[in-house]
Amino acid sequence: MVIGMMAAGSLFYFANEDFTYIQALYWTVCTMLTIGYGDLSLTNESSRVFSTWFIWLCVIVYVMAITNIMTTFEELKSFVD
Repeated sequence: MVIGMMAAGSLFYFANEDFTYIQALYWTVCTMLTIGYGDLSLTNESSRVFSTWFIWLCVIVYVMAITNIMTTFEELKSFVD
């Protein structure tokens, strides 16, 4: 799922912002990890709207992943006890 999100985000920024593919991938990873170095910036309003929803989608995916990890640890803990 994360790789698919990286690919989708990279393709969007590649097409919409006139970034090279490496710049688009870099921007996508920084956005997904909520880093935001500031060395690249968006110029199109549509990219800003996409980024807003993309960040929220990433946060939801992270919460789901952390929940799954915690559930797995709880199941392993109950198995060991």
